[in-house]
Amino acid sequence: MVQWPRHAEARGRYLVVADVELGEPGEWPYAREEFVIGCVLEGGTAFRVEAMGSTGLVLHRFGGPTARYGSWCTPNGTPAPTAPTACA
Repeated sequence: MVQWPRHAEARGRYLVVADVELGEPGEWPYAREEFVIGCVLEGGTAFRVEAMGSTGLVLHRFGGPTARYGSWCTPNGTPAPTAPTACA
């Protein structure tokens, strides 16, 4: 799940947040009780992106996600052909 503002202006600074939701209950597929999912937000040439701390989502076997990924996204002032994209 990724959340971001629907409107951005050239002089603004905007928070983009990613989180993970667990699917149906079942057998935990990983050897450890915590699993880290690496996250990257690509802003292309139109946005400067700064991660807020860790670039990983920590998924816990019994409690779902224990940390969310967040980045500050600042428009560079030129029109963007596409919006920033999130990768995991």
